[in-house]
This record gives sequence, structure tokens and C-alpha cells, in this order.
Amino acid sequence: MKKETLVSEFLKEIPEIKDQFEKTCNEYNFDNDTGIYVVWGLGIMPHVLDLLRKPYEDQNLLEKIFDFFEKMCFEEDDIRDVLLYSTLEILGDDIIILDKSRKFMKKETKQCSELVESFLGR
Repeated sequence: MKKETLVSEFLKEIPEIKDQFEKTCNEYNFDNDTGIYVVWGLGIMPHVLDLLRKPYEDQNLLEKIFDFFEKMCFEEDDIRDVLLYSTLEILGDDIIILDKSRKFMKKETKQCSELVESFLGR
């Protein structure tokens, strides 16, 4: 994975949110020069949060998303930083979302999440 292709790789594996993502990008006027942290945090994560807020969430889709997050744990620092700061930090902003998301996290993602929460004193 490369930082420059992270979003396209994510959308290739999780095409179910591609339309929503593109709509968000158009609303915020994102382009190729917009930073990965902004695009990921404002373009991808709101849709992940929406899935986690639904009472009957799409289990299979969330499992695919969190499998992708687990793969990010094993990548270079720039990809792991996106996971830590634009994914796990956002998930941890709401304790209910965090608890729900931890049900889908694999081993490494959980460890990274605990690291983020500890660092932030939450």
C-alpha cells in the first residue's frame, strides 16, 4: 500500500461506499492535491461511522472494512499513521462507536486502538 493510492485501494476492496465517498468529495471539493488525512478523515470515516451507528449494521461490510484496517497495521509508517490518526482516533471520539467497532477489530487493530486511546488519555 502506498499513501498516494490508499483511498483507491480501499474503494477497490470496499466498493459499497464508493458512491457515498464520491458524493462527499464533490461536496467538499476534494481533489488529488487534498491531503490523505483530510480525504480519509472526511471522505471515508463518516461512512464507516454511519455504518456503526445503524442498529442493524451491515456485519459483512463492516468486517471487510475492519479487515482492511488490520492490513493497514502491517504497512509502512505513513499508512499506519492514517490508521492511527484518521481512523482509530475518530472511532475513539465516541465511546459507543469505539465499543461497537472493537467487536470488528482484529488483534493488531485493537492494539493500535488501545495505544491511541492511552496516548490521548481516554
